Amino acid sequence: KEVECWKGQRTSKISDLEITSDGKKILSTCSENAILLLDREAKVDILLEEDIPITSFSLSSDDKLLLVNL
Repeated sequence: KEVECWKGQRTSKISDLEITSDGKKILSTCSENAILLLDREAKVDILLEEDIPITSFSLSSDDKLLLVNL
């Protein structure tokens, strides 16, 4: 049974994924140079882009900081 369906931007391959501790936000790689932030509560998506490839990222335990490895 489908619980929720996101109608925003699509990602063909995810190599890194983080979910905030409250489950309201999902961050994932959506291309070599971008991270997609999906806000499930506000129903918006935000694209965080870099000029060079993103290797990986990590969300802090308090959900306030995002470390991006380029």
